[in-house]
Amino acid sequence: MDKFLAVIAVFDDKTQSYLNNLHNLILQNNIIGTETLDIPFHITLGSFSLKDCAELENRINAICTQFNAIKVKMKKISHFDNEVLFVKPAKNKLLLDLQKIFCKNNIDKFNFYPHTTLLCSDKAQVKAAKKL
Repeated sequence: MDKFLAVIAVFDDKTQSYLNNLHNLILQNNIIGTETLDIPFHITLGSFSLKDCAELENRINAICTQFNAIKVKMKKISHFDNEVLFVKPAKNKLLLDLQKIFCKNNIDKFNFYPHTTLLCSDKAQVKAAKKL
């Protein structure tokens, strides 16, 4: 896959700790995935071409003056075709409003489905993690 830019909403420290505990439970059971580990847990709001960097930076700076922290309640753990295990947030108008600012710019061709990835792996591993 070609490199691209992503706009993400990052959680507060308490939520990061909760998600880290869930992820560590998976790792402690020798379930290893291919999810990205070197960035905080987040919800991706949009993805963009590298050539859009300057315009995107200006847009983000303008938006940051309009939005404060948004409360996001985690609803349930679910999966995409038993290949991606994720935490799904409850519906949230403010989160959807924020995402709409970026919705027409997705380069990865996926529709917006708010979620926070815990595990990307084969079906057997994801099924095992769901049982924890």
